[in-house]
Amino acid sequence: MDAENSTTIRASKEFGQDAPSAEDDARQKVGTSQSSQTSASEKHSSFHHSRGPPSSQHEQAPRSDDGQQYQGQTETLLHGLLQEISKAHYLSPAGLIYGPGSTEGHRLDHLGRHIKDQPNRPGKHGVFDGGMQGALKTIDDDFKRAQKQQRTTETIDGSRTISTVDLGERVGFVGGQDGRRRRNPVARRVGLVLEGKRITAYPM
Repeated sequence: MDAENSTTIRASKEFGQDAPSAEDDARQKVGTSQSSQTSASEKHSSFHHSRGPPSSQHEQAPRSDDGQQYQGQTETLLHGLLQEISKAHYLSPAGLIYGPGSTEGHRLDHLGRHIKDQPNRPGKHGVFDGGMQGALKTIDDDFKRAQKQQRTTETIDGSRTISTVDLGERVGFVGGQDGRRRRNPVARRVGLVLEGKRITAYPM
């Protein structure tokens, strides 16, 4: 028996109390440890519940539903930008409508001819940078500028409004036979042909 335990026993006898046994002391320590572990476990569980995935929490379920709805909307956008408003009619973010028309049968088919060069085509052939999505974004930007008459020349041809918008920066290049002879110079202007909100466009 060590000095510390011997002193405790003597003090207990003097005051008429039984000395705590080593077994009682161990039980007290175990109880305290279990209580601490329980408290820590409750805090840990509460912390992770508030940060858990939305699917595991009732109060956050609407956020998960909103995400699924947004993804569904994004998947329905043609070329990531165009919303179908009726059969074969698509609306751009700027409010332009792409629908049936032009010699190709649909204005998007016509625009599709201007996202790649046709080096054997007689004359000039404007080609947009960025594929179909890049072309659609450029046309929307040009339309907004034309609405504000920013660096825009405009003529009226019957029911059509023909605008030439100078962006002052590259939007594509000039291809076709003429463009090939001139080593495909940079195109900085866009021609917009509008019938109401129905659009045809090409780089110049």
